Order: sequence, then C-alpha cells, then structure tokens
Amino acid sequence: MTGDKPDERIRTPMPWTGKLPTAGFTSGTSWEPVGYGAETANVASETSDPDSVLAAYRDLIAVRKLYPSLGGAETVIIPSSESGVYAVLLHLGDETTLVLVNFGLKVESPSFDLSVAPCVSSGMHAEAVWGQEQVAQVTDPAAYVPVKTLAPYEISIIKLGATGP
Repeated sequence: MTGDKPDERIRTPMPWTGKLPTAGFTSGTSWEPVGYGAETANVASETSDPDSVLAAYRDLIAVRKLYPSLGGAETVIIPSSESGVYAVLLHLGDETTLVLVNFGLKVESPSFDLSVAPCVSSGMHAEAVWGQEQVAQVTDPAAYVPVKTLAPYEISIIKLGATGP
C-alpha cells in the first residue's frame, strides 16, 4: 500500500483480501477505490508470510507488550557519533531500553553518549531485543558502542540492566 497524491488518495480502504473491487473492506461501496497492489498487498496474503510488513508490526507489538518502557516512559535523546542514527533511551521503573534507528547509510561502530541519562552506569548488562543478535555490554557510558554495524534503515532495541545475566 503505497498511496498516492493528492492527500485524499493516501488513506485508501484497508485491503483485507485480494478480491477486488473492495478487497474485503466492505460489502457495499467504499468512499474510495482500494489502493494499487491490493491484490497482493493485503492482510490475507501477508498473514502467513513471516517477512511481511504485517508480521513485522505484529512482532513489534509483541515486543512493546514485553517491555513496558517502550509504551511510555521517561525519554532521553542520546547523542550519537553518526548524524544519520537516532538514539533514544526509555526508562520506566527498573526497566531501561535503548532504541537505535539508522536513517542513513550503513555505519560502522556507532557510539552513543549514555552518560546523559542518570539511569545508566558502567558495567550494565545489555541484551538484544530487536534487530541485532548480539550487543556489547556497557563499559563506558560516555562512549558506548553497542553494535559493530547498523544497516541502512535498521532498528535495534537493546534492554539495559543493572547487572549481568
């Protein structure tokens, strides 16, 4: 579902099936025709595809349920060594998560200044939650290098804890 301009065409009916003309959105007449590609980009076809956008959203919703800090918490924007990488630290109760989003090209060994967040200290355990399979422990909060690389448009979520596993 790519949408198109004018803005009224961006919000076309949700395609639940690939059956045109309404793609399962209604049994009546919808206010707009379904968007381009509804025959293949629809809920029914993406439900069984583990690499679909729908599967990614479902996985992210499950992660958010597991980690309450992702749903609403004290938020600290973290300085990054890479201008294309956005980093935010979320802290709720005794849970702290670091979210990294690379909006640019592939980066090598990006570093982050976690010392701006009072809830972070040297020796904290780090656990990969989304994206990366392995992340480095926090040895120097002022120059934390959690991953070796971040691919273009990659998102990485890291849970930080007071002690090791």
